[in-house]
Amino acid sequence: LHFVVQGLGKERLENAQTLLDIGAGSGKFSILLKQQYPHLNITAVDLSQDNIDTIKHNAAQTHTDLAIKQASALDLPFENNTFDLILCAYMLQHTDNPQRGFAEAARVLKLGGTVFFAIGCNNGLGWLHKKTRWFFKRVPASLRTPSVWPALPFYWAATHVLKRNKASYRELAKDMVDWFYNPLQNFVPEGDICPWFDQNNLAFEHLGYTGLFKSMMLSRGTKKP
Repeated sequence: LHFVVQGLGKERLENAQTLLDIGAGSGKFSILLKQQYPHLNITAVDLSQDNIDTIKHNAAQTHTDLAIKQASALDLPFENNTFDLILCAYMLQHTDNPQRGFAEAARVLKLGGTVFFAIGCNNGLGWLHKKTRWFFKRVPASLRTPSVWPALPFYWAATHVLKRNKASYRELAKDMVDWFYNPLQNFVPEGDICPWFDQNNLAFEHLGYTGLFKSMMLSRGTKKP
């Protein structure tokens, strides 16, 4: 929650009415935001039916009122200038066209609205991921989480030493499984991402990085009148 509030801005969250969570995954960001800012009308979208089912389950378990819709980040089913705030975190690199997903987020953002991006950027290790797909895609799904357990103590130590990450072993295991086994990782050079803001009429703010070796670029865009 702290990560998202920092990215979007507390004052913006307090004054906004609508928020779109693109690629909502388990729905954790949407649920935490709704609990903290109950006045917000939050829409969570994801392409995966499994994720949609998970979001519905988690929202029901926590008695959280969300609008939940199955949709692609590359073709959002909303009119132009619909949402006050947009959260697009950790997912554009999982599409086959990150630039189009970026443009779609900008399209549905209201004039004067703010979008917070966490985009997987090419830190020099993207080639390693692509070269190992042939091997990792052959590992059965049931073995993927257990396969990362031996490396978890080292990953935990590295994240805590380098950035004092408070993530649990469970969250770090999910992170590692995603990195090793996700078949689609289109990491984008940071120099390519920055011009997207101007191209989509967004004022650009660089907010830093997250992830090991600065693998995720954090940025905020405000839609110009």
